[in-house]
Amino acid sequence: NVEQERRGSFVRLLSDCSPKLADLCRVCFHEAASLSASLPAMDAKACVFNYYAEDSPGLRWHRDIDETHENLQEGHGRPVVSVSLGDDCDFAYRAAHFSDPPQKIRLRSGDALVFGGPSRGMPHAVTRIFPGTRPKEVRMPGRINLTFRHHS
Repeated sequence: NVEQERRGSFVRLLSDCSPKLADLCRVCFHEAASLSASLPAMDAKACVFNYYAEDSPGLRWHRDIDETHENLQEGHGRPVVSVSLGDDCDFAYRAAHFSDPPQKIRLRSGDALVFGGPSRGMPHAVTRIFPGTRPKEVRMPGRINLTFRHHS
């Protein structure tokens, strides 16, 4: 599936990455936490590096399975910080259930998306990549997403 979807990913412990990545995660989270009282504390342990080719159809609808059922039930899902680099994409999500109507936002290079607490278990997908929309300083085609989370 990953090959057909023209994407790839790998996971690294945050402690094995440059400290600048941990700093990026911390800054993004603190900005989001200043705007939302419902976000639990951030405890990122891993960074997932996702790559999408320009002609990738994106990432299918899914719900992250790395959170405990108890945390989700109590609305205390540990936050995820997602940073976009390169080409724009449509990030689609549903309020709580796969049957809920989808909504979407366009993510551009440099955007950070943070979700946690009551929204942590929301179904979501990357439904479209917009080729050639990357900033001119980004020479590699496609999209890179850095996802910081508690564990992989």
